[in-house]
Amino acid sequence: MKRSLLTLSLLTLSTPLLAQAGFRLESSASSVRSGDSVMLDVLVDNPNGLQIAGYQIQFGWDAETLEMVGPPAVTSSSVLLDIFGTNSPPFGNGFSNCPDAGNGLSREASFSLGVALPSNIFSGSVGHLFRVPYVAKQASQQAPVPLLITEFESCTGNSTLLSDPTGTAISLSYIDTSVEITPNLSVTGAFQPGGQVDFEIHERPGEVWRLAVSLEYLETNIGSMGTLYFNHSSPSFRVLGMGTMGAGPEIATVTIPGLPVLIGQTVYAQTLTGTGLAQRLSNMVSFVIT
Repeated sequence: MKRSLLTLSLLTLSTPLLAQAGFRLESSASSVRSGDSVMLDVLVDNPNGLQIAGYQIQFGWDAETLEMVGPPAVTSSSVLLDIFGTNSPPFGNGFSNCPDAGNGLSREASFSLGVALPSNIFSGSVGHLFRVPYVAKQASQQAPVPLLITEFESCTGNSTLLSDPTGTAISLSYIDTSVEITPNLSVTGAFQPGGQVDFEIHERPGEVWRLAVSLEYLETNIGSMGTLYFNHSSPSFRVLGMGTMGAGPEIATVTIPGLPVLIGQTVYAQTLTGTGLAQRLSNMVSFVIT
C-alpha cells in the first residue's frame, strides 16, 4: 500500500488585496535526508517594476530539524547589496523582548535588513535578497517543516517591510515555504494483543529500509547516523521488516502477538535507511499496548 507524499507546502498568508510587491521564501529542495545541505533563498517579487531601496524581513525556522551552519548572507546575484545586516541564532540572539526566539531551541527568529545606495536601487521584476545555509538534522516529524515570514513579528517588535527611495513602505504579499526531513516514520493501528499496526515509512525512492522495535527506551548517539532511541541489546528487540523504497511511502503492517503479558508495555520503533556511510535513523515513534 502506498500513498502520495506531500513534500512541499507553499502557504500564502493573509495579505493586502492591492499588494504591489512581495517577499518569497524558496528552499533549494523540498525534501532532504538528515545530514544533507539545504539553502533558503529570500526573494522579492516586484511585478510592477517599483523602485526598491531597502527592506527588513523576519522569518521563523525550526532549530530542532534544521541547523543554521552559516549566517544569512548576500550573494553575487543579490540586489540591494550596499548595506546588509542580520541577527539569527546561533550567531547571537539579540531579541531581548523575545528570548525564546534567540535561544537556538525549537522555533527561532531570523531578522535581516538591506539598503541600497542611490546608484543601486532595484526596479526589476524579481530580485534575490539573501541566502541562508542549513543542514538537516535527524527527522523529528512526518509533516514538512515550515519557514514562515512574520512568525515572530509581534514578539520581537521588528516588522517585515519593503521601502522605496523615499522611505515609504510598499504594500506586500508573503509566500512561505517548507522542507521535509526524511527518513520519517509514523504509526497507526489497534494497539492491543492481536491487533494490526501500520508503520508508514517516508524516504527517497531506491533507499533500503529496515524497521525495528524494542520495549526498552535508551538513547544512543550513533554519530552521522543519528540517535537510536531504544535498546537494541534488549531481549525484546525485533526487526519487523525490510525492503526498498518505491515512489511513495511504504506501509509495513505487523500484528502484535496475542500475549496478555504485553499489556501495559511501551513499544519504541525506528527505521534505519540507506547503506554504508549514508545510513540514517528516522524519528522514534512509540505506543502503549492496552
